[in-house]
Amino acid sequence: MNTNTNTNNISKIKACMVGGGIGSMIGNSHRHGLKSSNYFELVAGCFSQTIDKTIKLAKEIAVDEENCYDDYKKMIDTEITKKDGARVIVIATPDRSHFEQAKYALEKGMHVICDKPVTIHTEEARTLWELSKKNNLLFGVTFTWNGSDYIEDAKNIVASGEIGEVRSILYKTVYDLGFKLLENDPTHPAHKFSWRFKKEYGVAGNISDVGAHAFQYSSYIMGKPPKRIFANLVKTVKGRECDDTDAIIMDYGNNVVGSMFLTVSALACDENKLIEVMGSKGSLKIVTSVFGKTDLHLKLDEENLKTKSYNTPNCDNYFTRLYQGYGKAIQNKTCTDYDSYISIKHGYTTMTIINSALTSHQNETWATIDYDML
Repeated sequence: MNTNTNTNNISKIKACMVGGGIGSMIGNSHRHGLKSSNYFELVAGCFSQTIDKTIKLAKEIAVDEENCYDDYKKMIDTEITKKDGARVIVIATPDRSHFEQAKYALEKGMHVICDKPVTIHTEEARTLWELSKKNNLLFGVTFTWNGSDYIEDAKNIVASGEIGEVRSILYKTVYDLGFKLLENDPTHPAHKFSWRFKKEYGVAGNISDVGAHAFQYSSYIMGKPPKRIFANLVKTVKGRECDDTDAIIMDYGNNVVGSMFLTVSALACDENKLIEVMGSKGSLKIVTSVFGKTDLHLKLDEENLKTKSYNTPNCDNYFTRLYQGYGKAIQNKTCTDYDSYISIKHGYTTMTIINSALTSHQNETWATIDYDML
């Protein structure tokens, strides 16, 4: 995904946003990506459930009050008819809202950039992909770490054959999102994450949150998604409605396998992510402390170890690269070249894996993954 381009003389693409209100970490990341990409200008918003909160945030981020809305449909209907109104909507709402909001925007002729996971059901993701293609509209899905150099470098190393034929992949993510969190205690620092474990907001818990990232990056690096999956999804924290710890085995075919361990309930553990791909000639390993330093180790034999370090301060920088990809696709009219940017194709693929993982867990057996759109 090459996004290097000169944007100094390019007129800005007008954008609006639903969700991402005051206190929203992901909303701030999207706004940073819009602005720093040099492709977009945020001109309108329905940021919160009340117009007063939307206007308050609009004043802080230099969006005109007259372009503040209390309903996302009203925003889309109004902006799309303006001569210089928004032509892109950024969706930064809880998972369960994504499908309805994205579908309405696509039907009205508006490009979509949506947070992950793109929907809560594979069928919904399929519908959005078909609508995007039919109307020749961009559909970006913001998988954060796809904006990093180290994920791109790892993909290129595997694709080049430098580590030989891939034999296996190991993926581990360890976070602590409030192990001792009391769901009814709004003063707890991790309380803002509690919605992730409530069924009313999404498809599941950890498997659709951290799992969406894990399935995307592992498939992206491997150059293909798994064919079968076996998943055990566990609730370790009392009172949570959804899983917070997941153990997963994947089968890519031709004796290529993968395993994952994903938890957001790692009390007093160092938060980190590890991805290791092992091939017939060597291996690569990514080790990151989330928002700190990330190392990519490439080992081709016992005495040949290369290490490249990356500065990974926060996710805002990754959104810059993602939004550059989206801006370039719109400007170049390549919106349906879904491999040229992180798109609905990737969102559909991860959603299909997530739903297959849920099926596997429920039936306590292997689940075959059917990617009927690929």
